[in-house]
Amino acid sequence: LEGKDGRFFVAIREIKEKELPALDDEFAKAASEHGTLDELKKTIRQDLEHHKKMEAEREVERALLDELIKKSKFDIPAPMLERRLNAMVEDAVQTLIHRGMKEEEARNQKESLRKNFAQDAEKQVRVSFILDEIAKREGITANEADLFARYQMLSERARRPIEEVKAYYEASEERKELALEQIVTEKTIQWIKDKAQVEEQGGRR
Repeated sequence: LEGKDGRFFVAIREIKEKELPALDDEFAKAASEHGTLDELKKTIRQDLEHHKKMEAEREVERALLDELIKKSKFDIPAPMLERRLNAMVEDAVQTLIHRGMKEEEARNQKESLRKNFAQDAEKQVRVSFILDEIAKREGITANEADLFARYQMLSERARRPIEEVKAYYEASEERKELALEQIVTEKTIQWIKDKAQVEEQGGRR
Protein backbone atom coordinates (compact mmCIF):
# COMPACT_ATOMS: atom_id res chain seq x y z
CA LEU A 1 0.00 0.00 0.00
CA GLU A 2 3.05 2.26 0.01
CA GLY A 3 2.47 5.47 -1.93
CA LYS A 4 -1.29 4.90 -2.31
CA ASP A 5 -4.03 7.16 -1.02
CA GLY A 6 -6.53 5.76 1.42
CA ARG A 7 -9.62 6.74 3.39
CA PHE A 8 -10.03 5.60 6.98
CA PHE A 9 -12.92 5.86 9.43
CA VAL A 10 -12.16 5.84 13.15
CA ALA A 11 -14.60 5.39 16.03
CA ILE A 12 -13.59 6.93 19.35
CA ARG A 13 -14.64 4.51 22.08
CA GLU A 14 -13.02 6.09 25.08
CA ILE A 15 -11.16 9.24 26.21
CA LYS A 16 -8.75 9.03 29.12
CA GLU A 17 -6.84 11.62 31.09
CA LYS A 18 -3.45 10.80 32.56
CA GLU A 19 -3.26 11.36 36.28
CA LEU A 20 0.27 11.78 37.56
CA PRO A 21 1.04 10.34 40.99
CA ALA A 22 1.75 12.65 43.89
CA LEU A 23 5.43 13.29 44.53
CA ASP A 24 5.65 11.85 48.00
CA ASP A 25 7.37 9.09 49.94
CA GLU A 26 4.96 6.48 48.58
CA PHE A 27 5.93 7.43 45.05
CA ALA A 28 9.64 7.14 45.95
CA LYS A 29 9.08 3.64 47.35
CA ALA A 30 7.14 2.52 44.27
CA ALA A 31 9.53 4.06 41.72
CA SER A 32 12.87 3.27 43.35
CA GLU A 33 14.67 1.49 46.14
CA HIS A 34 14.49 4.57 48.35
CA GLY A 35 12.23 4.94 51.36
CA THR A 36 11.60 8.68 51.10
CA LEU A 37 11.21 11.32 48.40
CA ASP A 38 14.16 13.28 49.81
CA GLU A 39 16.44 10.24 49.39
CA LEU A 40 15.26 9.80 45.79
CA LYS A 41 15.88 13.49 45.03
CA LYS A 42 19.34 13.27 46.54
CA THR A 43 20.22 10.26 44.37
CA ILE A 44 18.91 11.97 41.22
CA ARG A 45 20.92 15.10 42.05
CA GLN A 46 24.07 13.02 42.59
CA ASP A 47 23.52 11.20 39.28
CA LEU A 48 23.12 14.50 37.41
CA GLU A 49 26.24 15.95 39.04
CA HIS A 50 28.20 12.79 38.19
CA HIS A 51 26.99 12.92 34.58
CA LYS A 52 27.99 16.60 34.30
CA LYS A 53 31.41 15.85 35.79
CA MET A 54 31.98 12.95 33.38
CA GLU A 55 31.01 15.14 30.43
CA ALA A 56 33.55 17.75 31.55
CA GLU A 57 36.25 15.08 31.91
CA ARG A 58 35.52 13.74 28.41
CA GLU A 59 35.77 17.27 27.02
CA VAL A 60 39.21 17.65 28.63
CA GLU A 61 40.29 14.26 27.25
CA ARG A 62 39.18 15.18 23.72
CA ALA A 63 41.06 18.48 23.88
CA LEU A 64 44.26 16.83 25.14
CA LEU A 65 44.15 14.07 22.51
CA ASP A 66 43.49 16.61 19.75
CA GLU A 67 46.55 18.56 20.91
CA LEU A 68 48.68 15.40 20.91
CA ILE A 69 47.56 14.62 17.36
CA LYS A 70 48.53 18.12 16.21
CA LYS A 71 52.02 17.77 17.69
CA SER A 72 52.61 14.17 16.51
CA LYS A 73 53.60 13.91 12.87
CA PHE A 74 53.90 10.35 11.56
CA ASP A 75 52.57 8.15 8.80
CA ILE A 76 50.05 5.46 9.67
CA PRO A 77 49.84 2.07 7.86
CA ALA A 78 47.22 2.21 5.12
CA PRO A 79 45.92 -1.34 5.83
CA MET A 80 45.29 -0.46 9.48
CA LEU A 81 43.42 2.70 8.51
CA GLU A 82 41.39 0.74 5.96
CA ARG A 83 40.44 -1.91 8.56
CA ARG A 84 39.33 0.73 11.03
CA LEU A 85 37.30 2.60 8.42
CA ASN A 86 35.65 -0.61 7.21
CA ALA A 87 34.72 -1.54 10.78
CA MET A 88 33.16 1.88 11.40
CA VAL A 89 31.19 1.71 8.14
CA GLU A 90 29.94 -1.81 8.86
CA ASP A 91 28.85 -0.78 12.36
CA ALA A 92 26.93 2.16 10.89
CA VAL A 93 25.27 -0.06 8.27
CA GLN A 94 24.17 -2.54 10.94
CA THR A 95 22.78 0.34 13.01
CA LEU A 96 20.73 1.58 10.04
CA ILE A 97 19.35 -1.93 9.47
CA HIS A 98 18.55 -2.29 13.16
CA ARG A 99 16.60 0.99 13.00
CA GLY A 100 14.40 -0.36 10.22
CA MET A 101 16.17 0.53 6.96
CA LYS A 102 16.15 -2.16 4.29
CA GLU A 103 19.49 -3.96 4.08
CA GLU A 104 20.03 -3.15 0.39
CA GLU A 105 19.29 0.53 0.99
CA ALA A 106 21.59 0.60 4.04
CA ARG A 107 24.47 -0.99 2.14
CA ASN A 108 24.00 1.55 -0.66
CA GLN A 109 24.99 4.17 1.91
CA LYS A 110 28.49 2.69 2.30
CA GLU A 111 30.31 5.11 0.02
CA SER A 112 28.72 8.11 1.70
CA LEU A 113 29.51 6.66 5.13
CA ARG A 114 33.16 6.09 4.14
CA LYS A 115 33.52 9.77 3.25
CA ASN A 116 31.87 10.86 6.50
CA PHE A 117 33.99 8.55 8.68
CA ALA A 118 37.35 8.92 6.91
CA GLN A 119 38.62 11.72 9.15
CA ASP A 120 37.39 10.09 12.37
CA ALA A 121 38.94 6.75 11.40
CA GLU A 122 42.34 8.37 10.84
CA LYS A 123 42.04 10.21 14.15
CA GLN A 124 41.22 7.00 16.03
CA VAL A 125 44.17 5.15 14.53
CA ARG A 126 46.55 8.01 15.34
CA VAL A 127 45.27 8.19 18.92
CA SER A 128 45.73 4.44 19.25
CA PHE A 129 49.37 4.69 18.10
CA ILE A 130 50.09 7.62 20.42
CA LEU A 131 48.54 5.95 23.47
CA ASP A 132 50.31 2.66 22.76
CA GLU A 133 53.66 4.44 22.51
CA ILE A 134 53.11 6.39 25.74
CA ALA A 135 52.05 3.22 27.57
CA LYS A 136 55.20 1.42 26.42
CA ARG A 137 57.54 4.27 27.35
CA GLU A 138 55.97 4.81 30.78
CA GLY A 139 55.48 1.13 31.56
CA ILE A 140 51.71 1.44 31.92
CA THR A 141 50.13 -2.01 32.20
CA ALA A 142 47.02 -3.77 33.52
CA ASN A 143 46.93 -6.74 35.88
CA GLU A 144 44.45 -9.06 37.59
CA ALA A 145 43.78 -6.51 40.34
CA ASP A 146 42.79 -3.96 37.67
CA LEU A 147 40.52 -6.54 36.08
CA PHE A 148 38.83 -7.28 39.38
CA ALA A 149 38.24 -3.56 39.94
CA ARG A 150 36.69 -3.39 36.46
CA TYR A 151 34.43 -6.35 37.27
CA GLN A 152 33.32 -4.61 40.47
CA MET A 153 32.52 -1.39 38.62
CA LEU A 154 30.53 -3.20 35.92
CA SER A 155 28.76 -5.27 38.56
CA GLU A 156 27.61 -2.16 40.43
CA ARG A 157 26.63 -0.37 37.23
CA ALA A 158 24.60 -3.30 35.84
CA ARG A 159 23.40 -4.42 39.28
CA ARG A 160 24.52 -7.95 38.55
CA PRO A 161 26.54 -10.34 40.75
CA ILE A 162 30.28 -9.83 40.30
CA GLU A 163 30.70 -13.59 39.74
CA GLU A 164 28.43 -13.31 36.70
CA VAL A 165 30.38 -10.38 35.25
CA LYS A 166 33.69 -12.14 35.85
CA ALA A 167 32.44 -15.37 34.24
CA TYR A 168 31.30 -13.44 31.15
CA TYR A 169 34.72 -11.88 30.54
CA GLU A 170 36.83 -14.88 31.47
CA ALA A 171 34.80 -17.24 29.29
CA SER A 172 36.56 -15.68 26.28
CA GLU A 173 40.29 -14.94 26.12
CA GLU A 174 39.64 -12.32 23.44
CA ARG A 175 37.04 -10.61 25.64
CA LYS A 176 39.41 -10.58 28.61
CA GLU A 177 42.29 -9.20 26.50
CA LEU A 178 40.04 -6.45 25.19
CA ALA A 179 39.13 -5.49 28.77
CA LEU A 180 42.83 -5.34 29.68
CA GLU A 181 43.54 -3.15 26.64
CA GLN A 182 40.74 -0.78 27.63
CA ILE A 183 42.15 -0.51 31.14
CA VAL A 184 45.61 0.34 29.78
CA THR A 185 44.06 2.96 27.50
CA GLU A 186 42.18 4.54 30.39
CA LYS A 187 45.31 4.53 32.58
CA THR A 188 47.33 6.14 29.80
CA ILE A 189 44.74 8.87 29.26
CA GLN A 190 44.71 9.52 33.00
CA TRP A 191 48.53 9.75 32.93
CA ILE A 192 48.28 12.36 30.18
CA LYS A 193 45.69 14.32 32.16
CA ASP A 194 47.86 14.22 35.28
CA LYS A 195 50.83 15.59 33.34
CA ALA A 196 48.88 18.23 31.42
CA GLN A 197 48.37 21.81 32.58
CA VAL A 198 44.65 22.53 32.37
CA GLU A 199 43.50 26.11 32.83
CA GLU A 200 40.07 27.30 33.91
CA GLN A 201 38.39 29.61 31.38
CA GLY A 202 34.96 31.10 31.96
CA GLY A 203 34.14 28.58 34.65
CA ARG A 204 35.17 25.67 32.45
CA ARG A 205 38.43 23.75 32.27
